[in-house]
Amino acid sequence: MPRTRTARLIYLFADPHGAIPGISERMLSNRLAELGARELTVREVDEGPPVRVFYRFTEAGTTLEPTLSALSQWAETYLLEGDQ
Repeated sequence: MPRTRTARLIYLFADPHGAIPGISERMLSNRLAELGARELTVREVDEGPPVRVFYRFTEAGTTLEPTLSALSQWAETYLLEGDQ
């Protein structure tokens, strides 16, 4: 997940899907539901048209930003170096 994405507070459902290679929509949906159950994200639906689903970090979720940024930077250094 690029660092710029971890700093953003609002995600379209498809937005993180494109940022996480190899994740299925079902797995992404399950992970987002888990984050919501732990009150780290809030799911919001814009009835549209078209219908759009957004996920927003809660106050507790925003405290994870430094950790997510560090993990993202680590992944870019050690996991993506072979892909370049």
